[in-house]
Amino acid sequence: MGKYDEFVGTLPKEDPLEGKSPEYRERVAAHAELIRSAADFKQHASHMARIYAEIRREKAEVVEELSEIDARLAAIEAMLLEQLEVEGMQRLALADGATVSVRNDISAKVLDKETFRVWCVENGLEKSLQLWPSTTTAMCKERMQQGLPDPAGVASHARRKIYFTGG
Repeated sequence: MGKYDEFVGTLPKEDPLEGKSPEYRERVAAHAELIRSAADFKQHASHMARIYAEIRREKAEVVEELSEIDARLAAIEAMLLEQLEVEGMQRLALADGATVSVRNDISAKVLDKETFRVWCVENGLEKSLQLWPSTTTAMCKERMQQGLPDPAGVASHARRKIYFTGG
């Protein structure tokens, strides 16, 4: 028996698809219908559990494959960034109409949370003490454009990113 079992029966059931788009809900319904219409489908928990396990294993394989693709992509991105810099290029148009370009950007990283917290309080941001990394980066970019230093406890760094369009 789980520690919440006595409470579950007193609460309304959550819709597992709550917040999902209508298109996603339609896809889920279509897959449920495909599963039910399979010739060997049985309306038993043990049979459905086997199907669930198969799909989870399939997903794990795809996630592992995607991880390998991400590693290959990161490798070629790093190599391409370096080569574009060597060749003094910012953009390439490929024969198939796609483009590969590089954009310079700035990213900020909090190095010392307490120092940054104190800086936020001193600068009227005490109501925003849960600053998302994107907010911190935007604040650092704005300060940089104004000729101001990074907030205490934060360091900005240059970031180059490859963008792919088309193809």
